[in-house]
Amino acid sequence: MAYLDNYLKARNERLGTQHKAKSRKTKQRQIIKGDRRKHVIDKVMDTLSDWRYSPFEHEGPCHTGLRSALCMEGYSWSLSNTEAGNIVGEALRLTGAKRPSWDQGQPEYLLAYDVCSGCHGPMPEDMITGGRRGRFCSDECARSFLVKRDFTSSLHASRIEASAFSLINRDRRPLRTCENCGDQYRGFSRNDHSQKYCSRNCYGQAKRKLQQQDCPICSKGFHPLHEGQVHCSWACLRQMKLEKTCVVCKQNFNAKSKKAIYCSEKCRSYHVRHGQGGEVPLVGVPRACTCQHCNVEFEVMNARPKKYCSNKCARAVEKLIRQQRNKAPQSNIIYLTAEIFDGWFKQAA
Repeated sequence: MAYLDNYLKARNERLGTQHKAKSRKTKQRQIIKGDRRKHVIDKVMDTLSDWRYSPFEHEGPCHTGLRSALCMEGYSWSLSNTEAGNIVGEALRLTGAKRPSWDQGQPEYLLAYDVCSGCHGPMPEDMITGGRRGRFCSDECARSFLVKRDFTSSLHASRIEASAFSLINRDRRPLRTCENCGDQYRGFSRNDHSQKYCSRNCYGQAKRKLQQQDCPICSKGFHPLHEGQVHCSWACLRQMKLEKTCVVCKQNFNAKSKKAIYCSEKCRSYHVRHGQGGEVPLVGVPRACTCQHCNVEFEVMNARPKKYCSNKCARAVEKLIRQQRNKAPQSNIIYLTAEIFDGWFKQAA
């Protein structure tokens, strides 16, 4: 047993040494570097500095926003999450924010339990003795604090109330005249004196270079998107009828485009195969031809004339050609070349 114990101990030590993980310090990868990183940290510091109740109240939204932006750029979630945490942590360190201890984070902990949270005056003795931890000296201080807190937090968090306040302030500004439609309006910002139009619609109409015109199909007015646009929509463009003549069969047809020159796919394919580089032959017109085998006249509905009136005549001509080729006498003349002479010389040797 002692031998077995020593063997197992030596084996375990050997395996432990062989598979021991190498501890090495890995350097974290930075996605945002250089001046761009400094700029992002400065912007995050500005956002974190605008706090009401705690320097850490905007830490979560900043972290989430940075992580989402990095993920949208194509980085993985883990790398984006780590980079966002590093940037927010660096911004908090530069702002001098210190996290509270565990005791300070508990509801029972009060930094100034003997001072009223409303008027900042001294608390009555009966409100702080005997295990009581009151925060307000009177009912008026408690009510005013609740109203102030609700008003401040809702104004800071809700954009709807901020928009309402902006609308109220806008009604106090003087009237202006829109340079496009001539209506009276009030400016959106009291410091912006360069606003000339009452809405984005009027701004777009004033900046548009192409004037309104009527559609030739539906007779409705529209603003063209580019020069050369004639119809208001694709539906009206498809209804347009252009009478043109096919360059292959010389028949009239209604074209959908000014560049159309064929009446059908058949004429187009035939022109591509036979008619390029010269005069376009006719398709669909009967043409008289004479068979080269039986001398019978026949008509074809094709631009290229045929040699034979039927497949029977064509096979008969091919048969005659094969027979003449087989009847040709074979020559017995052997032309003497250097290779043949060398072969004969080797055979004689």
